[in-house]
Amino acid sequence: SKRWDLHQKIQFCYMPAYDLLEQVLREYPGPIAMILIQFPSPYRLLDEGNSQLPSGADDPSFMVTKELMSRVQCLLSKSESATLLLQSNCEDVAVTLRNLGREHGLAPIESVHPIISESDQAPPSKRTIRWMELGGGPRAIGSEWSSEPLLPLGCRTETEMAYILDNKPVHRCWMRADKWCC
Repeated sequence: SKRWDLHQKIQFCYMPAYDLLEQVLREYPGPIAMILIQFPSPYRLLDEGNSQLPSGADDPSFMVTKELMSRVQCLLSKSESATLLLQSNCEDVAVTLRNLGREHGLAPIESVHPIISESDQAPPSKRTIRWMELGGGPRAIGSEWSSEPLLPLGCRTETEMAYILDNKPVHRCWMRADKWCC
């Protein structure tokens, strides 16, 4: 951040996400504008795929645990207009994160460019096709899912840009605290 003269506005932290949110809750007195959970490493579908990945969404080694989402909700509820941006290239992961947010008092925000049908998004990934073959669940289709990037061009991750350039799907959802908690 110093190299780009942003050290007064931004800080890069190397620590587990839960620990960082706990530290922010304890020590940061100001408002929170936004929390971003972008492209977390996915979990395995059943026992298929990379054995180094978490075994499922409930595996404690999956980055976005119930405890983490509880901390996110707590931080968002402290600031009136704070939001959570969820982005994933794995549709099942995106839906899981949105559902986890709902379980912890977060409400999806309607998108300006909603995904109303499958034709509103890039063709499904091999993982999404396999997820659907395994019984899937609700798709990332509806008023809260955005077909367009939600961050300005200069703020998008390398992963998001690569997926856009390759015409691969990115599943995006804004959320806000629906109730005060903590």
